[in-house]
Amino acid sequence: QNEPKDIPGNYEIEKRRTQLKSLWNQIQFQNQAGNVKMVSFGKGKIILSSDVAKALEYLKIEREKLTDTGLKFVRRQFDGGKYYYIVNHTSTEINQNIPLNFMGKQVALMNPENGEFGVGTMQNNSVRIQLKSGESLILKASENQDHSVPKWNYTEKSDTPIVLNEPWQLSFKEGGPELPKTRTLKKPEPWTNFTEDSSTQSFSGTGVYTTTLNLKKKNADDYLLKFDKLYESAKVMVNGQEAGIVWSIPFEINIGKYLKKGKNTIQIEVCNLMANRMRDMDQKKIQWRNYHEINFVNIDYKAFDASNWKVQPSGLDGEIQLIPIHYSK
Repeated sequence: QNEPKDIPGNYEIEKRRTQLKSLWNQIQFQNQAGNVKMVSFGKGKIILSSDVAKALEYLKIEREKLTDTGLKFVRRQFDGGKYYYIVNHTSTEINQNIPLNFMGKQVALMNPENGEFGVGTMQNNSVRIQLKSGESLILKASENQDHSVPKWNYTEKSDTPIVLNEPWQLSFKEGGPELPKTRTLKKPEPWTNFTEDSSTQSFSGTGVYTTTLNLKKKNADDYLLKFDKLYESAKVMVNGQEAGIVWSIPFEINIGKYLKKGKNTIQIEVCNLMANRMRDMDQKKIQWRNYHEINFVNIDYKAFDASNWKVQPSGLDGEIQLIPIHYSK
């Protein structure tokens, strides 16, 4: 960004200052556009500019402008193109064209969560993406076109959500130390809410929420099952078929291809964490740690003890919605 002011250190200081001045005077910079000076030197070039961005622009080394949207990315080169892994860590939904330094002739979009893929819409060195907060995409920008890849499904609009307000049955599939009893719920709520059953406070495992849905008509391109709150991960089953796993925001999953007109059975198998089980075992002085070569301590370097932990919510909470969505044609 500027010429060196002085040599480092004090060894032979005057001799090395003279050397530095002599070397610097040998470099004959030529003025370029935009306050940039350049000289060819050895096998490369030396660029002198107080504005690093302008110097990189002069060398045609451009930053990825997609970060202006708040998106984050990792880029990797392959033979014939580049991969971009893009994630939306902002609090807002991204639905726009984003620029890429390398576009190639085709940009394929791939959803790492459900395996869906398709060719994206390209325009002026940019590609259209739709990413809700917490979602990610893999983009494959290729120098060659693959006409066997279908077009990517962009959501054009969504209809009024259908709230799954039929009674829910909550049963327990596996886990311990014992399975809580089965019960019928007016609406989904965490099994840790039922304090009258002490086993719900210590249970770690899988609880199954089951309900039925009467779909009067099936005229949307797809249907999105959306959770309000989930503690902590869920496997979704629709009419006996596994639709996928939900484990991160925005806590939703496409289930349209498993639905049918009329009666549908929806099962949500929720797994919680081990915290409540650990709390219970420490309260009952049950030995569960298998660490014999190290000290197992907490953040304050005191003996680890979960007996005073609060019971962590486990299961589903709030509304479960089914959202009809329509793709652009």
